[in-house]
Amino acid sequence: MKKHGKHQTLSKEIKFQIQKIENLPGVKRIIIGPTINKRSKNKTNQGSGGNVGSLKYQSDIDSGIKIRANTSRGTMTLYIYCDDREIVKDFIEGE
Repeated sequence: MKKHGKHQTLSKEIKFQIQKIENLPGVKRIIIGPTINKRSKNKTNQGSGGNVGSLKYQSDIDSGIKIRANTSRGTMTLYIYCDDREIVKDFIEGE
């Protein structure tokens, strides 16, 4: 089953981590939400709360969780639809 929505462009900094999340048990779908441009000359996104390539838990949604991914192009919002939120949360906090 295809696990991405219509929009599939991921930044190279987070692509490997998202592939790992897709392979976690119970993950049904990952939807890429809006991106907020916060470009930075160095390798940190100051003001967005993390280094480039980092993932951060935001909130629970009806069928999964919402996370924030910091990339060199800005901050992306990702929606992960899953059966067990705790497995995904533990993975994100461990990264």
